Amino acid sequence: MLCIEVADVVVAAPGTVMDVLADASNFEVWDSGTTHHSGDVRNGSRIVLGNGHHHCAFDVQLARDTRMTWTHTGFLGLFRATRTYILTPGTGGTRVQVVETFTGPLARTMRARGPLAGSTAALNQHLQAAKSRAELLERTGISRRTPDASAA
Repeated sequence: MLCIEVADVVVAAPGTVMDVLADASNFEVWDSGTTHHSGDVRNGSRIVLGNGHHHCAFDVQLARDTRMTWTHTGFLGLFRATRTYILTPGTGGTRVQVVETFTGPLARTMRARGPLAGSTAALNQHLQAAKSRAELLERTGISRRTPDASAA
């Protein structure tokens, strides 16, 4: 198993952070690393994300303002990629932890061939972009609830 993890404190409410992370229609706006998508991010949905070179389908599990997991299983089950966002409210903001895991016999080979970050630097860039977007929305008072964010 390969595991990559980054974390930072975002000066925004958990709801604002989750709004950014779950708003697929704006992924391209905040430099998420995604260049195109299909589908909506909501509990139990399937979305397709692409980075200009590769695209993958992900099953989404979403718990209101606390946790979101995207899971891709490919190549006859020989590879599985999972990205989990864990949001913890605290004084002065929300701690956001992002964990990517790659499992299966093809994990090392396939890690760099999908739209997930695949490296600590790329995952941190993704988190910093989400942080900037959420903090901007929090400062300006512009935030909207995701359609199914209330799903447990």
